[in-house]
Amino acid sequence: MSNLKNKIISLKEYLVFILILIFFVGYSALAVGKHLGFNTSEDLAIYGQSIWHYSHFEAPSSSVLTGIYVKNGWHSPSSQNFNQLGDHFTPTLVLLTPFYWIYPSAISLLIAQALLVTLGVLPIWWLAKEKFGETFAFVLSFAYLFFVGIQSGIDFNFHPEVIAATWIGFSIYFLLRKKFILFFIFLFLALGSKEDIAAIFVGLGIYLLLFKRWYKIGFSTLLVSLVWFYTSNVLKVYFQTSTFQFLASNPKVSRLFAQIVSDPMQTFNVMFVPFYKIETIVTLFASFAFLPLASGLAWFTTPATFINRFISDWPRYSTHFQYSATIAPLLAISTILGIENLQKMFKKGGFKRIKTISIIAILIGTAWANRPNWDPPFVTPPLQQIFRRSFWSLSENKKTAYQLLNKISPNVSVATNTFYVPHLMNSDRIFVFPWVLGEPDIYLLSTLDRYPFSTMEEFNKEIQKIKENKKYELIFDQNGLLLFQKKSSKT
Repeated sequence: MSNLKNKIISLKEYLVFILILIFFVGYSALAVGKHLGFNTSEDLAIYGQSIWHYSHFEAPSSSVLTGIYVKNGWHSPSSQNFNQLGDHFTPTLVLLTPFYWIYPSAISLLIAQALLVTLGVLPIWWLAKEKFGETFAFVLSFAYLFFVGIQSGIDFNFHPEVIAATWIGFSIYFLLRKKFILFFIFLFLALGSKEDIAAIFVGLGIYLLLFKRWYKIGFSTLLVSLVWFYTSNVLKVYFQTSTFQFLASNPKVSRLFAQIVSDPMQTFNVMFVPFYKIETIVTLFASFAFLPLASGLAWFTTPATFINRFISDWPRYSTHFQYSATIAPLLAISTILGIENLQKMFKKGGFKRIKTISIIAILIGTAWANRPNWDPPFVTPPLQQIFRRSFWSLSENKKTAYQLLNKISPNVSVATNTFYVPHLMNSDRIFVFPWVLGEPDIYLLSTLDRYPFSTMEEFNKEIQKIKENKKYELIFDQNGLLLFQKKSSKT
């Protein structure tokens, strides 16, 4: 009997690795399945081109990004190679280069992202297990891995801030364990994932000063984060213009500060109107049964994850896309700290009931946050897509697209739809149609998707221009696909 008990105890210690394996397989299937089904976009191609260049020990330039910036009037057409660091300052991406050496494909990046994201549950497991035991740690770890923000981050291509959730979780874990060298290592990994992540650690520094009274480490965290935020924006301008502008600032942040000073009510409107924004905040916190609100960590760090997206001119209010991933470790760790704070308010016997109630509440909250159809344009939970037969099937249009893509030489320049670009990204002469520079050798276009055009009429007008261009000939027109080839080039 004692041997059986020891085996059960031993098994509990490995439960987190079973969770990691299950979610790694699930998230890899989701990400790779979407890519193979032509449901990834230019974001994957932009970062993929950058890592492709890193793998060749070159600057992380992107022809896709160049076309987008120039055609939208954001950049001078003098350079064919726009440095990706001028779009988002993401030097941590260089660490993914070994994955590309192993298998130079978008698939390797998507699998690497799934692996790093699922490993991000380890600090949650360690801390929760230490404080409240394996059962609570297992439930909280499941809530973290099934968190709608993590799911959506995997669902929407590849983005450095999704991986940053892992660096954030490890950094705060080592901070709470007072292993400050490891804390700063993971702090810099997180900061290097995207420039606006520094705002999270600014909040963390303030939290450490006011709540923990860790003045030395709190001030250091605050100072490093502020300096990084400013420096990364200066460097962004440099990589855009090749000139240093030491007064460079983030226009979104500048606009927010101006609104706070001049019109506080407008600031409120920006952050909480329309009501959709409040729904997003409530849904994310409900995933952990609102327990993070019992911790000062959540109050000082989570607002930074909403500010940038809510003041954006482009609607990023949903729980979906990649923008809700970085809040995951903040909410999970704040849940642990929040329950600890509640423990101080109750006697030992009462706390046992609180822990049980918390477990049930987190499971209910996780289920509610992933409720179907609350946000009609999106599939909730995103992970359920892998269990649909339609997710894995290919239409005739997509089968034909693969045949055409396989015939295109990597040495030619190609303009194509956004969802074909990631399949051709191991090249520096790929553009998203219609953000094209010069005259590409190949136009590969699907007439079944008009993105990024507002109407099919606009899309068809652009296609007609190519048909009327005497430099090109239409060599394929079948299953909704058009292949134009420049008369002087070869596929």
